[in-house]
Amino acid sequence: MAALALVGLPQMAAAQVYRCSSSSGTYISDKPCGGVPSGKLGMVGPTDRRQDYNVGSSSITPSVGKAPDHLAYLSPECAQLNDAIRTAPARGLKYDVINDLRNEYRRKCSEDERNAYQQLAQQQRGERDARQSQIAAQQQQANESARNREQCGELLRILTAKRRQEATMTPGEKADLQRFQANYEQRCKG
Repeated sequence: MAALALVGLPQMAAAQVYRCSSSSGTYISDKPCGGVPSGKLGMVGPTDRRQDYNVGSSSITPSVGKAPDHLAYLSPECAQLNDAIRTAPARGLKYDVINDLRNEYRRKCSEDERNAYQQLAQQQRGERDARQSQIAAQQQQANESARNREQCGELLRILTAKRRQEATMTPGEKADLQRFQANYEQRCKG
C-alpha cells in the first residue's frame, strides 16, 4: 500500500511545480513564484483549464449596428429606447438589462413603432412612385424624340424628291413646295 502511495506521489508533485525567474536565473519551486511579474510564472503538469481562460469575457467589442430607417418616425422617447437597445451590447450592458429594455420598448412603443413603419413604407412608396414617374416621363420624351426624328427624316426624303421635280412644276406646285419646305424647317430645324 505504501508503494502505491509513492507511485502516485510524483504525479501529484508534478502538478505543483512552478518555474520561476529571479535576478540570479531560473529556478523550480513547489510554491507559486512570489513578486515575479505574471508573465514569468509557469506551471508544469496538469492545470486547471478555468484559470487559463476567462470564460464569458471577450476582448471583442460588439459593433453598433446601423440605426433603423423608421427611427426618424418614432417619438423621441421610443427613438431613445430603440437606440439604447441597439447600442447596449457595445456599451457592455448585461443580457437581463437589455431584456428589460426590450420589454419596456414593446410595452411603450409597439403602437408607435407600427405607425413609424407605416410612415416609412408610405415615404418609400412615394419615392418609388416618383422615380417610376420620372422614368416614364423620360421614356415618353425619348419616344417622342425618336418619333419626331423619324417624321423629319420622312419629310426630308419627300422634300428632296420634290426639289428634283421643281423644274417641271406649275406655279401652284412650286407654292406647295415652298409651304412644304417652310413646314419642314419649322418642325425639324427650329
